[in-house]
Amino acid sequence: QLTESTNDALWMFTPDWQELVFVNSAYEGIFGQSVTTLTEDPTAFLDAVHPDDRKKVMDTMEELSAGASIDLEFRVDSETDYQTWVWVQGEAIYDGSDDIEYIAGYTRDITTRKEYQKQLEQHKEDLERSNESLREFAYIASHDLQEPLRMVSSYVDLLDEEYGDQLDDEAEEYM
Repeated sequence: QLTESTNDALWMFTPDWQELVFVNSAYEGIFGQSVTTLTEDPTAFLDAVHPDDRKKVMDTMEELSAGASIDLEFRVDSETDYQTWVWVQGEAIYDGSDDIEYIAGYTRDITTRKEYQKQLEQHKEDLERSNESLREFAYIASHDLQEPLRMVSSYVDLLDEEYGDQLDDEAEEYM
């Protein structure tokens, strides 16, 4: 009951990937393949992996079979045009004599998370463009505001040069 109440595909294979020991029904929804297909050919899940990700997945399978823990993200399910993203974590399970008896793990659909990440990246790019536009505006506005101040300062300097000795203390303070 526990394995069937999760949305994660839980799985266990022999380390040579020749025998499927266990997989729950969540596999079908994630990979778009039947459990029967996987039972008949334990490597059939590779057919559901995006062609660009397949080598990375196969390399990771070798690492897992050699005893490494794995953590991997890739695209699956040709029915969704490979728009489904999954996160896989796996571990080797050892018998009493330090030999790998099984490899087991889970596969989680992370498509929604990937979409949020993509939106976040787009917002970040939009903010960077907006910030650059604001910096340009601030530079131009600052420059444009400084010009009238320079003119006023120049005229005050001219007044001081021409009439500075004729002005009283209050006029000097205003200048």
